[in-house]
Amino acid sequence: MTLFRRAKIVSMLAALYLIGCATAYHGKMDAEELYHIGKNLYQNYKYKEAIAVFDDALSADPNNVKIIIRKGLSWHKLGEYEKAIFEYDKAIRIDHKNKAAWNNKGNSLHHKGNYVDAIECFNKSLDINPVYAVARVGRARTFFVIGKYAAAHQDNDLAIEIKPKLAVAYNNKAWFLATCPNKQYRNGKKALEVIQKAISLGPPTSAYLNTKAAVLAELGKYDQAIITNRQAIELLKKEKKEHEIDYFKACSNAFMANRPWRATISEQKIDIPALSDLDTDLHRVDLYRLKVALQVNKNWKYDKNIDSEPSQITSIAFSIMPDGEIKNIVFTKRSGNKDLDKSGFNAITKTSPTEPFPDNIRRPFIEMGLRFGPDGVK
Repeated sequence: MTLFRRAKIVSMLAALYLIGCATAYHGKMDAEELYHIGKNLYQNYKYKEAIAVFDDALSADPNNVKIIIRKGLSWHKLGEYEKAIFEYDKAIRIDHKNKAAWNNKGNSLHHKGNYVDAIECFNKSLDINPVYAVARVGRARTFFVIGKYAAAHQDNDLAIEIKPKLAVAYNNKAWFLATCPNKQYRNGKKALEVIQKAISLGPPTSAYLNTKAAVLAELGKYDQAIITNRQAIELLKKEKKEHEIDYFKACSNAFMANRPWRATISEQKIDIPALSDLDTDLHRVDLYRLKVALQVNKNWKYDKNIDSEPSQITSIAFSIMPDGEIKNIVFTKRSGNKDLDKSGFNAITKTSPTEPFPDNIRRPFIEMGLRFGPDGVK
């Protein structure tokens, strides 16, 4: 069956679910098929319906982490952050090394205003995979809200460096450049370039349009900002995210008063420097791991003509010594594809020795783990 035909069938079954006509098919569908129906509903903003389908899928496969995470995302989109966190915690109990579960939990905690715990979750996600760009985007957003502008700025730029086609990273950076309370970081002209890049990478979302409105207001183009903000609100309704409308309207009120939007900084007392200060051992090790991961990815080679599935993943752990020598390379999970396993192992051995620890990292060794798929470091 071609991918196009499969997508068409999934879309049809999702439509049948919406009108309650899929019962006849239900006994013939396994958890994976139900997952794809739920995912289709999710992508069409039918979050409540998607949750019902995911529940059916989980009845067939209760420990399927992928389905549990997608159910959590559906609750998050509905603004039900506690329910989303409940699902992510369930996924983490099953797979403690799941980078997406930790990242998504961080996003939901951020929206609840629990910024310290959110940063801790993003850190755990990045410990699992230093090149997981979306976790850097999430952490940058949280750093920004608690007034750690230098850290937010750095994470935004690193996310784009890691994944140059990640639209949400450009949106995050544009919002930062347009709305930062510290004028040292504001740059409306640059922000316009960045948000246009975000929009060019995929269909515009309500968030991207609201960011563009904030950018236009920063440039003094208030009439355009008001029009763009109204478009964002209409799209927000289509996305079934009505719980965010008040925030978008607050932006609109500022634009109608000929005022640029300034992000609101949390008044929480954030007194955990190990989670937020740029000049800490934790942050220095994070950046060092990122450099090593990028170098491993450069050294990774895999023949894409070899038959492989995107879902095939191999996980490898290793230790880095102060002089840059890589030791204790072990597989924590094999993909079932010997060629893929070998490509990951060879990329790591080729990277040794990597750069020695900088003078401000004083550890006997640094432990690290990377996951490889057919497209490289995941």
